[in-house]
Amino acid sequence: MCQHLWENYSLGLEYECIPLSESVTHVFGDASFATEGGPSVSGYCVYKASEPDKEPRHLLIWGSKRQTITAQSTAESEIIAASHAFNAGFVVQLLSEELCSQPTELVI
Repeated sequence: MCQHLWENYSLGLEYECIPLSESVTHVFGDASFATEGGPSVSGYCVYKASEPDKEPRHLLIWGSKRQTITAQSTAESEIIAASHAFNAGFVVQLLSEELCSQPTELVI
């Protein structure tokens, strides 16, 4: 992939701005509670939907990692996962607002 980007750097990237009324950013997060007493695993994905009432279609970013602290309950591990998911979605929202010069809606 890096070689392809290097060889085609002159092509650039195109970002199409969709009006807020037609676009929503969806954030999904989850955690698997580690029952053996170790850290849980968090996962998240951020999608862009072309229309607010439609299913999200465009995966923008995703991530999965072991949590840095050991949660004491399933609820705590889910809160940590939600925090990671929110941070990823917020970054995408800020980038979208910066590129399009208009506010965007973030759904978590």
